[in-house]
Amino acid sequence: MSAPHGSNRLRTVFVGNIPMEGTADDPELRALFAQVGPVVKLRIVVDHATQKRKGFAFVEYVDNATAVAAVEQLADVDFGGGGGPPRL
Repeated sequence: MSAPHGSNRLRTVFVGNIPMEGTADDPELRALFAQVGPVVKLRIVVDHATQKRKGFAFVEYVDNATAVAAVEQLADVDFGGGGGPPRL
């Protein structure tokens, strides 16, 4: 099954174990994900009712190859999420 033309679905990586204090503007967090290639968008998921971060994010890369490289290269990196390395 292929993604629709122009879809970002294949370029977006789910990342769990994000530090609860992490923000999309956090330079350290962005730099971590940018190690493998340019980050188009970093979205930290927030609970709408409480406005608290949920501890996971979606990182969109420029292309599928970079997203795959991120999964391979960042799978064992611990960046202080409290639950070990990111779940990609």
